[in-house]
Amino acid sequence: GHHANEDFTCLNLSFSANIYRSTAVWAIYEPEAMYGGFEKAIATLEVKLQNAPDDKRIFELYPALVRLYIKTEQEQKVDVLVNNFKSVMDSEHIKDNFTLGDMLEMVGRDQEALQVYEGLEKQGSNNRYIFQRLAQVHEKLGNVEIAKVYHIKFDPVLALIGKSVPDFSATDFDGKPISLRDYRGKVVLLDFWAVWCSPCIDEIPNIKKVYDTYKNAGFDVIGISLDHHKYEVRDYIKANN
Repeated sequence: GHHANEDFTCLNLSFSANIYRSTAVWAIYEPEAMYGGFEKAIATLEVKLQNAPDDKRIFELYPALVRLYIKTEQEQKVDVLVNNFKSVMDSEHIKDNFTLGDMLEMVGRDQEALQVYEGLEKQGSNNRYIFQRLAQVHEKLGNVEIAKVYHIKFDPVLALIGKSVPDFSATDFDGKPISLRDYRGKVVLLDFWAVWCSPCIDEIPNIKKVYDTYKNAGFDVIGISLDHHKYEVRDYIKANN
């Protein structure tokens, strides 16, 4: 079994009945520990892929084996493995292309990986993780401005950085109108929080302390609750001042 502890490591049992720690819940990320060494792990994964090279259920073994080849300075075997994967993968399947891209990037073939991701983009897929891959590989290639464009395509919220928050109007808990334009000229913290969000709750004493320190110097806080039930928020506010 796998039991994650606080630092997100796991205890695993190897095939030789040894307990070892890993950073993931599946041994595929550290097969050398599962199989008792690099040599045994490589031999096992090679046999599995030779026996079923087109079995999509074990496609993740391909990049796992590339990693082992790099670890053991057997990069000369990578080209054959990559070509084998190209012959069995579905060229229109996003996950297969991501697997291919992972292998290419692992051995520094970033320009080839870029071509893989650009091919997916040309297919017209609306999977935003394609943009994330494009952003990351452009960064590695030193194309900073192009990477920025793709980062924003992946997460449009990034386009708001450095811009003024647009005005909005709402009604507060007491039924009074509230508008951001009324706070122009002040330093305003928009605090998105919820009663069920423990990190948010943990931060509230700090927010109150900062507010008490700077409220007379033009600092204010607008709390925006993401809770589903108004009574929960009202009860919390009343109980915690």
